[in-house]
Amino acid sequence: MGRYKLYMSLGLSVLLIVLMAIFVIAKPDAGVALWLMFGIIILFSMIAVVMNYSKLSNLKNRIDTLPETYQVVYIDAQEIIGLSAMSKTMKFETKQAILEIFEHAVIDNRDVEEVIGGDLKSFMDGFIEAAGGQYSFLYLFSYSSVLFMGYLLLMKVYKLIRDGFEISNFETENLDFGIVFTYALIAFVFFPWLMIIMKKASSEQWSGLKRSLILLPFIIPFGLMSMLIGVENNRLRGILDFELPLFNSPGAFFVGIVILIGLIILMRYAQKLHLKS
Repeated sequence: MGRYKLYMSLGLSVLLIVLMAIFVIAKPDAGVALWLMFGIIILFSMIAVVMNYSKLSNLKNRIDTLPETYQVVYIDAQEIIGLSAMSKTMKFETKQAILEIFEHAVIDNRDVEEVIGGDLKSFMDGFIEAAGGQYSFLYLFSYSSVLFMGYLLLMKVYKLIRDGFEISNFETENLDFGIVFTYALIAFVFFPWLMIIMKKASSEQWSGLKRSLILLPFIIPFGLMSMLIGVENNRLRGILDFELPLFNSPGAFFVGIVILIGLIILMRYAQKLHLKS
């Protein structure tokens, strides 16, 4: 857990609250189920902020024996590791290794800038590369595909049960093109961009107003959701509301789950493949 994940979750919460306000103005007659879903999403995002803040505080408590200059660099270092494509085991081992390096350097009265050679990015690149943690196209593609397929399946579940579950709902409760297109952009553009910019911010130790640049990717979901909520053009509204018959039977839904599992396996394979190379 690092500062930028906290900023990201806080930014997401603010974004959702703003969208909720826009939605209240534009769609005051929305159904109870949609309001409930929106409220639950905002609640979870706010819980994420509290959890991320708690994790950051716990991390600071664990490294409070280090000098403050070392603490700042270590928090950024562990965030770089957390945003990498490493496996969980490799992330834990790498964090421990860097912490031990810092602890021994403190005992030897060495300055943190001397330890990292004045460049945290170069210092961390060696660890990330050795552990197969650099992003590859296959990893980013499979990661985004997992998010996209997961979104679609969850939205289908919501539509299946919102008015009471019936088998016939598989065929009648379709996903709108606008929602599917929005999820695609969020999964394949927003999240990869957010991961890359947060990693860059940690590596280069951005400070001051420059830190606000990590909020740039939020332009995508904010713009898309505002468009979905507020568009009045009938022709465009017709395109956005066009129903796509995705997962329109129990068998098709099961195939979607199998594809999701396959994509998760592909993502793990991409991690191992990069590590071997």
